Amino acid sequence: MSRDGGILSTIGIGRTTISGYGYTNYQGTSMAAPHVVGVAALLFGAYPGASPASVESMLISSARPFSADAIRPCVARDAAPVGAERRCGVGLLDAASALGYHVPVIELGAPLEIEVDQTAEVSITSDDSAAVSLVVESGSSAVCSLDGVTVTALTIGDCSIVATAPAHDTVAAGYGRVVIPVRGLAQTINDGPITLLSATPIEFGTNPDLNATATSGLPVSFSSTPGSWCGVFYDLHSVIPQARLGYDRVGECTIMATQPGNTRYRAATPVALTFTIVPTTQLINSGGLFDRTVDAEASRLDALSSRGLPISWSSQTPTICAVDLVGGDSLLRTVSAGRCTVTGEQGGASWVAPASLTRTILISKRQQAPLVFNVPRRVFEVGEKTSWGWGGGSTSAAMTVRTTTPRVCRVQSGSISFIGQGTCTLVGRKEGSAVYSPAEITVQRTVFIRAKAITPPRLSLVNGKITGSLGEWSLGAPRATLDYAWWRCTSPSGGCSQLPSSSGTTIPVISSMRGWYIMLRVRATHFSQAWTETESWSNPLYITPR
Repeated sequence: MSRDGGILSTIGIGRTTISGYGYTNYQGTSMAAPHVVGVAALLFGAYPGASPASVESMLISSARPFSADAIRPCVARDAAPVGAERRCGVGLLDAASALGYHVPVIELGAPLEIEVDQTAEVSITSDDSAAVSLVVESGSSAVCSLDGVTVTALTIGDCSIVATAPAHDTVAAGYGRVVIPVRGLAQTINDGPITLLSATPIEFGTNPDLNATATSGLPVSFSSTPGSWCGVFYDLHSVIPQARLGYDRVGECTIMATQPGNTRYRAATPVALTFTIVPTTQLINSGGLFDRTVDAEASRLDALSSRGLPISWSSQTPTICAVDLVGGDSLLRTVSAGRCTVTGEQGGASWVAPASLTRTILISKRQQAPLVFNVPRRVFEVGEKTSWGWGGGSTSAAMTVRTTTPRVCRVQSGSISFIGQGTCTLVGRKEGSAVYSPAEITVQRTVFIRAKAITPPRLSLVNGKITGSLGEWSLGAPRATLDYAWWRCTSPSGGCSQLPSSSGTTIPVISSMRGWYIMLRVRATHFSQAWTETESWSNPLYITPR
């Protein structure tokens, strides 16, 4: 084969279809590549621990330089061709020379794994004197960083550290690699609020919020367990969608709280939460149950509970009140006065607990219109009698009168007799009926013993002065008070006018008295009323003119 003949290769003969096979010479990388691969395989077999970089360095370092060629000289791959020069690479492949190279062994020591934010030291051992350099492999640059031999974990993943040493003399380039798995930080789910929620039965129809936090600060998700009849739905009306518990029956259901982690935190241990859904409560309102009079109209009782279910009403005291069903309404009707007890019941449903209500109300009779009890005066003297006028009220019953002070007054045969001094208390009463309660009215009257004069006042004239005595009195009860006044009269029996008041029972004779009869009036008064007064007059004393 000539110098430029290339490598003899088989070819197919024919322009558009193969008409046969033949041989021809080819040159170029396609022909050189199999030779390089063959020598590389030979080196990998001889040095099983060699890295691709080491084998590459042996192939390049052991290549023989190209021979001189004046016609078409070859230049190294790093030189720029000039004129007829060709770029021919680093030299001619030399398998024998490559097998004579030494492949250094570089070993890296590192922990089996580290956690995000942790650091670790990488140890280096090499059987060659060449300096070893450490770098983070490009695919691991987001997972870890390297400062000298100190590795810092950044995120979850595999941290790949590569060690290299340069080729020299008959020593190939050195290569080493270690992979340190980086695991995430631990996190847990703080389920305190949900645990408290699950510890309390949840009434059907209530959709409580599901809230939990992770120690990492990452959001916690909720999901139902397989085959569960309860689940999670999200309220999208809030700024941040809020997870809520959903279900379609009563019983126990389980919800899982999870946090899958991220590039810094590994997944948290899921938390299973079991909720007990119980029938919801319902209320029976007491509408229509209130105190009333016996003649009041029937009241309508509530037909439905707070959950919209029908209520059954019954009376526990049918002689006092009754429940009538009229046109679908329950009407409470009064029968007589007394304590009326009514019970309402609702049997519940699959999602609603039964409910009952018992109430007792008072059915009372109506008050009568005011009674009229007319005793003519307020003060009576012992020994007097009087009758009374009566009326008012609301029934046709006759009014009866009695006394609560029998020592002062007595009621007999339609009249009142006043028999002793004091306060006479009288009670008038009208009996009730099926509708009206009995009615009473009380009046009080004062009873007194009138004062009496035993001896009348006496006048005497001595030395131009008139002196009078008040006479003797029985002052009665309550004890009367006495006052007196001087009078002058034209005759012993009339034509009198009162003299100006005097300060005592002795008065001097003055000119205006002469030719007149002088008299002294003594008055006993029990009360302020004038008709309770008793008067006693003295003897007339005539004053002669001069």
